[in-house]
Parts: sequence; structure tokens; C-alpha cells
Amino acid sequence: MIHFIEIAPKTGRVLRSGGVGALEELPNFNPATHKFVASPVYNPNGVYWDGQNVRPIPPSPGDNYKFSYRLRAWILDKSSAWAAARAKRVALLTTADNTINRINDTGGDASAWRTYRQALRDITRQTDPFELTWPAPPVD
Repeated sequence: MIHFIEIAPKTGRVLRSGGVGALEELPNFNPATHKFVASPVYNPNGVYWDGQNVRPIPPSPGDNYKFSYRLRAWILDKSSAWAAARAKRVALLTTADNTINRINDTGGDASAWRTYRQALRDITRQTDPFELTWPAPPVD
């Protein structure tokens, strides 16, 4: 069995892996994108090509990181940090809306909760998703 990987030549990202009985069974063989490997690669998403060998992608250092195949390192991903912030904001807005509705139903003053809700809506006006200052909910 001849084991191979197909890579993105500029980055070393492993796109797929496979095995063939003979080279002729790989009709679109391209030395720039196909590399022969000694053993099967069962999870192409967990490895990269360093120019000579298949290397495992190290564990992520935390949330909001993505692996850069070009740099061969984990980097902070601002877009995923904003997505996480928006998801948290949606959950907090749901709680605020429910609380405002409950206060309104009982004839109470919901102005502090409305101010809090507006502060939540404004959270994306901050520039750094890794250093967000979240407003504190009002104390009932």
C-alpha cells in the first residue's frame, strides 16, 4: 500500500490522505501537492506538512485561537472572540428582557435594567474583544 497526503502547497495544510495499491491509481498525482508518507494519516485535520514530514498540530492554548498552517502556530482569532462575545451578549440580553418584562408586569421601575440592557447592546462598540468590560446587572 502506498500512503499519501494531499497538501495545500503554500501552507502545508493536509487536505486529505489516502492509500493506493499502485501509483497509477492516483491519476492526478502532482509532486507539489501530493506527498508519500510511511504510514496512514487517519486524521488529516490533526496534522500539517512541515516541508519534509507530517507533524501533529499541538493542542490549542485556549479559546479563541486558530491554528495558522503558514506560521505553524496557534494565533489569537479576533473574529471568534467577537462571536463568543455576541453569544454571551445574546444570553444576557434574554435575561435582561425577561427581567424587564417581569418588572413591568408587576408595575415596578425597570429603568436600571433598561440602562443595563443598552450597555449590553453597546458592548461591540469596544475595540478589543479580548479585553471587554461587561456591565454589571442591577441588584434587585
